[in-house]
Amino acid sequence: MFHDGVDRLAARGRELNETGGGGLAAWLEEFTRYTAVTRGLAVALLPSADDSGCHGMLADVATELAATAVRAGRLRPEITVDDLLALANVIAIRAEDDPEWACRLQRIALRGVEPQA
Repeated sequence: MFHDGVDRLAARGRELNETGGGGLAAWLEEFTRYTAVTRGLAVALLPSADDSGCHGMLADVATELAATAVRAGRLRPEITVDDLLALANVIAIRAEDDPEWACRLQRIALRGVEPQA
């Protein structure tokens, strides 16, 4: 049901991974935006015992992006792909049908709430 959109997100993730460590943040924003406007996708992307479907495909891409981001110093090594996908999913569920708010929340989550020095 969601396969075409998930295929596009996976392809976009692979494309962004070629740009270096900044690709993860860009992809997470695109992932959150798409998930927020695609009713039911956030729930369908919850991890399951059989991750051969949409969640598994996106988790694989996110793993590649996260590894690149860690090597580039753009992601703390203790942050897991499950952490990132859970955060994006929660944001998408809360901001369903409001992709701009979903992206704003995603940026806040990635940058933190403390003022930058």
